[in-house]
Amino acid sequence: MAKKDPRRWDKVIIKSPYGSLTKRDVFDYYQRPEVKRRILQAVRSTGTNETIIRQNFSPEQVVLRRKDSHGNFINLRKAKDFDNWTEVRMSEIHPVFGKKTNLLLADIDPGEKVPWRKTKSITETIAKIMSDSEDVKNVQVQFSGDRGFYVKGILGKKIDVDQARKKVKNLLKSIAQRPDVTLAKAKVDQIRIDTTPLKFRGSVKAPYSLSSRTGLVAAPVKLEDLPKVRHSDFRINKVKVSSLLSDVRNPALRSELERALATYDNTDKAHGRRHVENVIRAANKLNERFKLPRDRVIAAAVLHDIGLSYGREQHAEVGEELAQQYLKSLPPQSRSAVGHAIREHRYSSGNPRSTLARVINDADTLSDFMEENDPDYLFRRLVEFRKNKGMPSEEVYEDARNYIRPWIRKALQGGLRTEEALEEFRPKLEEAYRRTADAGRFRKFLQPMVEREYKTASKKEFAPGIPISRKIDPIPTIKNKAWKLSIQKHKAHVAGKHYDLRLIDPSTGKAHSFAIPKARLPSTKKILLAIQQPTHTADYALNFQGKIPEGTYGAGEVTWAKKPRDVKILKASPDKLVFEEGKNRFALFRMKGNNWGFKKMQE
Repeated sequence: MAKKDPRRWDKVIIKSPYGSLTKRDVFDYYQRPEVKRRILQAVRSTGTNETIIRQNFSPEQVVLRRKDSHGNFINLRKAKDFDNWTEVRMSEIHPVFGKKTNLLLADIDPGEKVPWRKTKSITETIAKIMSDSEDVKNVQVQFSGDRGFYVKGILGKKIDVDQARKKVKNLLKSIAQRPDVTLAKAKVDQIRIDTTPLKFRGSVKAPYSLSSRTGLVAAPVKLEDLPKVRHSDFRINKVKVSSLLSDVRNPALRSELERALATYDNTDKAHGRRHVENVIRAANKLNERFKLPRDRVIAAAVLHDIGLSYGREQHAEVGEELAQQYLKSLPPQSRSAVGHAIREHRYSSGNPRSTLARVINDADTLSDFMEENDPDYLFRRLVEFRKNKGMPSEEVYEDARNYIRPWIRKALQGGLRTEEALEEFRPKLEEAYRRTADAGRFRKFLQPMVEREYKTASKKEFAPGIPISRKIDPIPTIKNKAWKLSIQKHKAHVAGKHYDLRLIDPSTGKAHSFAIPKARLPSTKKILLAIQQPTHTADYALNFQGKIPEGTYGAGEVTWAKKPRDVKILKASPDKLVFEEGKNRFALFRMKGNNWGFKKMQE
């Protein structure tokens, strides 16, 4: 979070009939985790890097900003940028449209003499007109923060933004013929339906943005609640931003799951917070049919990938153990059920035994289809995942298509774990299958995503000490060689406190690395789990201590548990390594995948 500027912190910057807001009020509102998350999600879904903001220096001095002081378009895609602008009196946020959109937008702007009740009635009528359109998958209503509303129709695919504007005008031709409604400039007793924001580099106020004029929240409104809402319902102390975890009944569990969910902010994009939130949504959707205990379903969905901080190979098994620290408020039977679902959530694990595990398995498999505002998300994740594996960009097109088509075909032919999941998601699966039918068209469609994602691939490191390839190099077959050993104590925000054991081969400059979740060294009587990690650089293993910044893989504090020292490798091979440190002798041996055993040998 950005530091609060004590200078003029209590100055009133928004003043309206609905109350006055100080700089502190505005800052604290935008620092609510759910508010920030929802606004950043809206900004990222437009497909551009641009955002228009308003800054309130006083109620009379409101500045519209499209560019920063360096002449660059304002970018709010990252939380730190959001915090920095909030600190300098950002009051209103407008995501900017790209050349394509999946949104049909009607901005309902009433004249000064139009009654509130009439504005709501026209809004309801427009929402119903959009709902009746075959192309529209979902309709959302949002208060504008002033006197009117936005009605948003969500399409199943992105189209040219100019085409979207024409489509809105055609849909609303009939209602625009009324004397009290117009598509042009409105009189004081008319309602204008404005479609002009729907254009390239046009903008619309983000959900949960404040209004720089009234200080009210531009919050979504359920269509059934529209007739009874009042302006006062949109004050910052009245608006409640629902969380995906709001349905968790156990308060202690809800608190722990919020803590767990925050750890995904520092994982790779393909398996980060957005993916986990989509798994929660998909699991809740499927559970409408199964009626399983809600707390178990949400807990398993939140924690299903918690073991990824120790590597992908055995993350389900590791995750089952790590999850227990978040489940202490549950009875033993529920902890066991959630743990089993985490262990068997991977599609490759075979057919899960419990209904909960099958639901989580299908929710994980189908989660990318939960992005109603971003129909291309499934395909972007295909690109992100392949980049994270170190795949060259030119190979992504064929590999993604060769993966997704057989996968969808198998799902449609009964390959999912539950029949209910196939019934629920069949239309979206069939649409994705059609979009990948022609290899040439699919390549053209995927190309902008690949180019955008691989722009950052030129950097030398994925994270401090980890090359961009994230390759795990095999341990060489050697005997009686002098190496270096270091052990770093890592207080990671995602993985928690653990030891990182580094064995540095001076002949190659590579540090073979193992994470020890128990954060201690083994005794002669107990074998510890050591999870093999990507090979690190010798410089990192021999010299690094300090903080890995937020937003970076491994974010947290690193200190020495054992500073670098000489060790003797008695014998080593790709599956076993025995080394001597002083009078002590230790052995590392592969158990399964990247999971190794680490023990102290008898003296």
